[in-house]
Amino acid sequence: LAQRASSSFPVQQVLTRDDETQDHLPLRIISIETGQVLREFNQLMRKGKKIDVIEQFNQKLLLKQEDAPLSIVDLLSTQVVKVSEKRFKTPLAFIFLYEHQCFLAFRGKEVLLWNFNS
Repeated sequence: LAQRASSSFPVQQVLTRDDETQDHLPLRIISIETGQVLREFNQLMRKGKKIDVIEQFNQKLLLKQEDAPLSIVDLLSTQVVKVSEKRFKTPLAFIFLYEHQCFLAFRGKEVLLWNFNS
């Protein structure tokens, strides 16, 4: 059972994945101020593959499974941008640069700067 809640003003995302045999990840966007569910949807997932990365930055969700491309999901529109696994290797850490609407990904001795359009 994998669960995670993270917040980014003014919404909170709640993720639940019961097991790796599911082909989707149920997502629920909740208002922090009222507790009201703003949106619910299912994000497609690859069966049998573990989740390497799941991070939220404002209304964007970064989701990467092993041996799969990075998906940048817009939580408001559910639009998805894919970044190939060749271009985006699973990082060890992230730093989000809020003023510039981008993020740094750290892997080994590499530091890569990414925007949300890939």
